[in-house]
Amino acid sequence: MRDKDFGPPCARMTFAWGNTTDILFPGWPGAAPRMYAAALGAVFCAAALVEWCNHGRPAQLARSSSGAALSSGLVHAARVGLSYVLMLAVMSFDVGVLIAAVLGHAVGFLAFGCAGFRSLEPWSTEMKTDVGSMGC
Repeated sequence: MRDKDFGPPCARMTFAWGNTTDILFPGWPGAAPRMYAAALGAVFCAAALVEWCNHGRPAQLARSSSGAALSSGLVHAARVGLSYVLMLAVMSFDVGVLIAAVLGHAVGFLAFGCAGFRSLEPWSTEMKTDVGSMGC
């Protein structure tokens, strides 16, 4: 039984390239190439933000230990939520979305998690995160 409000089922279950795919919401980004490029930019930025949440130090901004715990919990929730949204975006089976997500993760890792781009040494204990020791 299918409700008319949800529209037809997804016709494509294989990877394809094109600007006519729906990403996350029906009708988004639409058929305009500019909107498709904006959607890819949003996916790229979301993936880079996930890497910032993985490797950044937002909890150090809080003064008290309870503030640091709350900050860490909120960043963890944001990271998990963004990761699920990115997974759903990639499940649109659009090659452009997949490339934007992978490039966003790569650039985010280089910017926030790679010791070569920061003053930390690769063997420093400050590089450890909950995702493992993935220093460059």
